[in-house]
Amino acid sequence: MESTLFCLCLDDESMKDHIHVSHNMLHGDGTNRCYDKSFSIIMTKSGIAAINFERSWGDGVAVPRFQNEVFKDSSENSLLLLFLKESLSAKEKSI
Repeated sequence: MESTLFCLCLDDESMKDHIHVSHNMLHGDGTNRCYDKSFSIIMTKSGIAAINFERSWGDGVAVPRFQNEVFKDSSENSLLLLFLKESLSAKEKSI
């Protein structure tokens, strides 16, 4: 754990409303959070995700930029979109 770059937190809890989501993403129940890492990626079983990071002066730009790049890449290169494109292409070839 000491040599890891970040902590990946997988939450099994269902989110009830936006207040519950914000509390969960900030601290959760504390059992799977590691606050001595630069940032934690938190994902719920329903697919809601967030990044919790230390807000020091040096991280103010780097972590949100990282988050934006991950979001952009996952939106443009989604495995689901790739699967759908391949499925449609295969169907067109079989017709």
